[in-house]
Amino acid sequence: LELSLQPAACVMVSTKMGGGGFMSAVVPFCATPLDDVSLDGSRYALVEVVGDGGSYRVSVIRATGDTISSRTHSYTPVRIPKDVADSVIARRIGRQSGEVAAMWRSVKLPPDYPPLARVLLGRDDTVWLERYSISGDREWLVLDARGTVTRTVVLPRRVRLMAGSRDALWATDTDEDGLQSVVRFRVSR
Repeated sequence: LELSLQPAACVMVSTKMGGGGFMSAVVPFCATPLDDVSLDGSRYALVEVVGDGGSYRVSVIRATGDTISSRTHSYTPVRIPKDVADSVIARRIGRQSGEVAAMWRSVKLPPDYPPLARVLLGRDDTVWLERYSISGDREWLVLDARGTVTRTVVLPRRVRLMAGSRDALWATDTDEDGLQSVVRFRVSR
């Protein structure tokens, strides 16, 4: 298995500043590779969009370098509306002028939202993939050791998944006052 960590062309934007300075920034909505290492260090997961989009590959590798699984999954790309793209660029420009404003005006956002927001290796042989969403609940795809999607778990947006297994989830829940608490959910079959 050969893994490519080459960043997509849209990942970074940069400009030279007056006086010899340099500025770079991450381009919003780019589908950058996602990765995670299991708590015990025995497994590594890498998720990358394949080609021009429409599918992504999930690879799980042992610490020894042996491939546990590598599967490609398809997804339906979701277009970024022009008004959203224009708004994001306008916010980045803000009160900037000169080279920085020109840098942001030259940015070419990807046409589609990224398919995933996070990857999390479970405490067992599961892999958890959070679908990218700008609103609503957090939807997680659960993959088994072979890389097959076995279920979907939906969590309220205020809940951030920290660890998972086939049977339970551990997360932080933020209330309306911004206070966090640790919560445990049982995963039903």
